[in-house]
Amino acid sequence: MRLDVDARFTEQDATAAFSGAEELTIVATEPAWRSAGNAALMLFQGIRGVGRAKVSGSVDRVFAEWLEGRMMSELGSEKGGEEEEIMPPGMLRKMVWVQAR
Repeated sequence: MRLDVDARFTEQDATAAFSGAEELTIVATEPAWRSAGNAALMLFQGIRGVGRAKVSGSVDRVFAEWLEGRMMSELGSEKGGEEEEIMPPGMLRKMVWVQAR
């Protein structure tokens, strides 16, 4: 799934598609240094109830752990992982591949 162009889905679409998945893997790669920001991976912040979530690649580890915690929190929960409203710094880069099962 390429996210270096406008995504053809919303956060609500991603939440509906991937919440409750047994496993969700997101791999972010950056084609050029400092070529992208955090916005694209934020499309996945509403996902909940994932058995095992893994975010890797060109992503800040603190942010990746925060996002993994949110995705593995219980279905219906408002927050996940750390009880913080503000996203940690770092993350995404231009392309993201998502695999769910």
